[in-house]
Amino acid sequence: MGHAPKLGQHERGQIKALSTTGCTHYETG
Repeated sequence: MGHAPKLGQHERGQIKALSTTGCTHYETG
């Protein structure tokens, strides 16, 4: 893994939620 791309705290939260809820949350928001 190493360094993640330039992701803000907000975007990082979205990816975390995406991992839990799936792509739906990320696609809608």
